Amino acid sequence: MWTFFAFMPGMTLLSGLALACLAGTFFCSCVSVVMFWWDKRAARLQRRRIAERTLQIWSLLGGWPGAFWARHRFRHKSQKQPFSSILWGTACLNVLAWGAVFWLASTR
Repeated sequence: MWTFFAFMPGMTLLSGLALACLAGTFFCSCVSVVMFWWDKRAARLQRRRIAERTLQIWSLLGGWPGAFWARHRFRHKSQKQPFSSILWGTACLNVLAWGAVFWLASTR
């Protein structure tokens, strides 16, 4: 997943738009990793959990690379359905949105 970050800037030759998307994705991914860690910790300690919808919203905002990494690293919500399907859906929607933004920016 992290190789995605290496190819994204090259697609638009490090334009301001690509750098902004890269920075936003990095920030949202970091937030997603922390939230998955916190939720896993809360589950182990039988404390209040983070809502799945919150995890999915951060994924949709651009944190899906971090969410996929955290799922694997912390072995958290890796088998749960429909969470897994929704997570893949948020990643696809996010990539499609970036594609549309970059396409619109390139046609100017």
